[in-house]
Amino acid sequence: MALDLISFLRLWIRGAAFDGLSPAEICREVNEVALPAVAGKARLLLRARFYLAVRGFYPVITLKTCRWGPIAFYLVRCREHGLYLDYPHGYDECFICPRCLRESAITHILEDIGLKPEEFMSPDGISWQKILALDEGEAYSLIISRLSEATKE
Repeated sequence: MALDLISFLRLWIRGAAFDGLSPAEICREVNEVALPAVAGKARLLLRARFYLAVRGFYPVITLKTCRWGPIAFYLVRCREHGLYLDYPHGYDECFICPRCLRESAITHILEDIGLKPEEFMSPDGISWQKILALDEGEAYSLIISRLSEATKE
């Protein structure tokens, strides 16, 4: 019998916590490695699909280690980007889609330097949507190189 997505995530999170990762590092690892690896392959339980459709989130596991916890991890549905793993943040216990956060940060950077995100092209011909897929250091270096090219003109 195949492993469902929730059981897979529970195993992954426990292993990452055992390896000493922080909750933020666990979420980053799951969102960048685990979820893309099993996207469309692991089935999602009916109960999880119902919770995601109605509430927008589904509890995966609550963990406590000697360094942190207890922290509840949730599978969350972003209307724009799909599923991601997160834990409640702040007093309001809200969830923050990492891709939405990254898009808004890069968009604000571009707008601050006077470029519209829709019109942004790096000197290498890479669109801003592709820049969002790069890691942060590479994305910012491309933006800086675009800035230096714009100031030379």
